[in-house]
Amino acid sequence: MSAVTGGFLGRSSSNTANMRGLVQFIADLRNARARDLEEKRINKELANIRQKFKDGSLSGYHKKKYVCK
Repeated sequence: MSAVTGGFLGRSSSNTANMRGLVQFIADLRNARARDLEEKRINKELANIRQKFKDGSLSGYHKKKYVCK
């Protein structure tokens, strides 16, 4: 199964579709009107992800979601 037809790394893309936060993040980036707005959104999300990992006690789902982001 190729990466193109099977999703990320040859896996089904249904798991990614279930990650609503990830899908919304990607949509926000695609809808950004300017490069600086896109970078601002990315930096905001990176700060959020760093904070979540620093706090610890993430479920497997959340670890996977934040690593994908």
